[in-house]
Parts: sequence; C-alpha cells; structure tokens
Amino acid sequence: MSRVMSDTSRVQFFLTWGIQQFFMDIMILIFVAIILFTMSWQLAIIVLMPTPVLVIGTKLFSKKIHGIYHKAWRRWADLSAILADTVPGVTVVKAFSQERKEINKFNRKTHELYEVNVKISFLEGIFFPLVGFVMTLGAVSVWWFGGRQILSGTLTLGVLTAFISYTWRFYEPVGRLSNMSSVLLRAATSAERIFEVLDTRPEVHDSPNAISLPPLKGHIKFHNVSFAYESGETVLRNINLEIKPGQKVGLVGPSGAGKTTLAKLILRFYDPTEGKITIDGYDLREV
Repeated sequence: MSRVMSDTSRVQFFLTWGIQQFFMDIMILIFVAIILFTMSWQLAIIVLMPTPVLVIGTKLFSKKIHGIYHKAWRRWADLSAILADTVPGVTVVKAFSQERKEINKFNRKTHELYEVNVKISFLEGIFFPLVGFVMTLGAVSVWWFGGRQILSGTLTLGVLTAFISYTWRFYEPVGRLSNMSSVLLRAATSAERIFEVLDTRPEVHDSPNAISLPPLKGHIKFHNVSFAYESGETVLRNINLEIKPGQKVGLVGPSGAGKTTLAKLILRFYDPTEGKITIDGYDLREV
C-alpha cells in the first residue's frame, strides 16, 4: 500500500515539478554566469568558488541520507500495514482482548518512524543552512574584493551594485538545486522500492512452450508429488491422488499437515518440488 500510494506520489512530484525546475535553474545559471563574466571576470571567479564546496557537500549529504530515507519509507510501510490489518479487524481484536497488544505494536512502530524522521530533520537542518552560509560567504567575498577594486579605481560603485544583484540571482538557482537533492533522493528511493516490486520475478511463471487449455472436464491427478517451501520444510511427500470429473473430495488432517498447500498446488500458486500434477492429462507446468 505504501509503495502504491506514497512512493508513486513522490516519483510523480519529481517528474512533474523537479525535472522542469532543474532545467529552468540550469538555464538561469548559464545566462547569469555569462553576464557576470562580462561585467568582471575576476569577481565572477569569486562567485563560482563556493560551487565546488556545495557540490561536494551535496554529494556527502546524499550519500548519508539515502539509506535513512529507505529506513523511513520501510517504517512508514510497516505502520500502514498495521493500520490496514488492525482497523478493519477491530472486532476480532476486541473479541480476543488484544487491544493493549495492538496499541503497543502501533506505538512501537510509530516511535521507530519518529526516530528515523528525527535523523532526517537533523541532517536537513544542518545541510540546508550550511548551503545558505556558504553562498553568503561568496557574496561577502564579492563585496570585499569589489570594494578594493573601487578603491583602486578599476571598478565603479554602480557596476559593483549591479554585480551583487546578479550574484544573488546566480545563487538562487544554486540554492534550489542543492535543496532539490532532497527531492531527488526521496523520489529515487521511492523509485527503487517501486522497481523492487516490478522487477520481482514470479515464483510460478509460464514455460516458453506453454499451451492454451481446451475446455476442461476436471480430471486431476497427482503423480508422486512432493513439495517443500524455500525454508526447506517438506510439507508433502510422494502424494498420488486422482480426482475424477464431478467427484467431491474432502481433505482432513491436523493443522500443518498440508491441506492448504495441496489445494494451492492444484491452483498452481506453487509448482511441485518433485513429481507433476495433471488436469485432463495436461501437466500444469506446461499450460
């Protein structure tokens, strides 16, 4: 549920707003940089000096917070799963007097999500003000060096004033691009979670030479069928069973004997570990 609702929304937000804003900011940077170098190439170099620091800082920030975003989305998914299971089944919870247990489970998951969000807020609270501080240092440096050039007569006050204005016009998209790293990482993390599902190969899949079944009569046969789960636990061993068309069969046995597993094998939710199951003579793995 979390992947379908929250993760897709983050990816959609980045695709509809983030990419457009990214290219707009890049165009503004190029345009303003040309103006700055036209006015004073020495001061323009000073304006660009904070850029490598911001790039390195953004890279370190991204590397640090990427894994934390993964944890946050997993915690949110766990919390959503608890709500999806508990709220519709509230009558069952009350019937078995499990209110306190479910409340404690919810509180525990909420606290885990809170702790991860605190880490995210802490890192973002350090990084984004630092971005502003570095850009302010760049602007102050322009004032200082520009003032020296005015005193030496190589620059006029009007040019410096205009240059400072363009300096902040240059730093605005730089700041947005640095802040956009958070949006990009949120979307990238969500995209990874989405593709984990999309790229999951089904345990049961059609064979390359699968055939379409004709109208069936319903003659089912188990041919020496054995089945074990991935954990290695063998549930069924050497089952031979025939169910004729129209015949009704009841499966009786203690819990864990394999009744449900046997029914799921007929529906081909799983494939047998050994042997085969046929319906009207067709092997289920070949249809």
